[in-house]
Amino acid sequence: MGTRDECTGCMACRFVCPRSAIDMSENAEGFLYPRVNKDQCIDCGLCDKVCPIENPIDYDHLYAQEYYAARMRDRKERLECQSGGICDVFSKEAIAGGKGIVYGVGFDDEWNAIHKRAATAEEADEFRGSKYVQSDVEKVYRSIIDDIKNEGIQRIVVFGTACQIAGVKKFLEQKRQPIEKVIFVDIICHGVPSPKIWREYLDAEGKRVKLTSLKFRDKRFGWSSHVESFMYGRKTTHSERFTRFFYMEVINRKCCAICKYASYNRESDITVGDFWGYEKAGLDYDSYGISECLINTAKGNKFFSSCLDKLEVAPITKEQADQWNLNHPTVVDTVKRDEFWGLYQDGGYIAVRDAYCGDVIKRERKNSVFYRLKAIKRFFTGR
Repeated sequence: MGTRDECTGCMACRFVCPRSAIDMSENAEGFLYPRVNKDQCIDCGLCDKVCPIENPIDYDHLYAQEYYAARMRDRKERLECQSGGICDVFSKEAIAGGKGIVYGVGFDDEWNAIHKRAATAEEADEFRGSKYVQSDVEKVYRSIIDDIKNEGIQRIVVFGTACQIAGVKKFLEQKRQPIEKVIFVDIICHGVPSPKIWREYLDAEGKRVKLTSLKFRDKRFGWSSHVESFMYGRKTTHSERFTRFFYMEVINRKCCAICKYASYNRESDITVGDFWGYEKAGLDYDSYGISECLINTAKGNKFFSSCLDKLEVAPITKEQADQWNLNHPTVVDTVKRDEFWGLYQDGGYIAVRDAYCGDVIKRERKNSVFYRLKAIKRFFTGR
């Protein structure tokens, strides 16, 4: 396995181990890392064979990568999704006819981000919207194998970060599982934030109590806005405090700063993300969101083509598709990061909130009316 700082937390090593010698334990920053029980380990080396860090990127170098701007035709539905709603279209296309399964990220009863299995369109609705926290993939591995073996299931779509997709693929290959009916879709990633900071944020701000739904980026304030909305029945509150930590680049997993998967060489069949270059591509502005799609394999092309009746699509160039997090790891100020975690270890979440979010808290108090007015304006103008 890679070094501790390189580990992505994909868990592939745990599930491939024949002696169950690997457990996942949470470090001081709230990220899960493998821990090897030396008494049970037989040095078979399987953990190294599936580790995304220890192995080269397995991309299809013979396929000429294609690039598209795309968005869901249904604007009302797209408002409930992130970017152009592409992942939701993929989910519903896979499930149509009752012969497909989708794996994406939702929440458990405590609002922790976890990978889940969806067999119906209603279940897949939970995967809508970005989750700015690292998801727990524990329930994915063995379930995907069961679905591969199920002859009644014709298509399986797996969403995840590039490193999660790499871990799942290498696990399935090691288990000699055919992946012809599995479509892997990875997300252009800015880094995965700490689940621990997320949990303590919810608890300290009293947001977990009676919470019914949430959005990390509420499109009612615009596609490019980053306002968190927390719904409690009919009541909604807004915040930008967790967003502040995210954009400070201090709560991401350490490996995100050296990510080798921030590259055009992708292990997935399709790569999706926000298309911030829409102006360069000559597309009209659409505040409901536009996605970019990189088609990485012939299998990805075939599946993408099956979704075209639900999409507005425009071909774009590689240069137009280019964006920092597609092709570069997240830049991290290590001094700032060490200062943040040092303060957190001394005083917990409240200490870092008071140190870094004072201006955000003041703005939230002043903007309670502004948030409502902006949402109303967007409802009537679309901007």
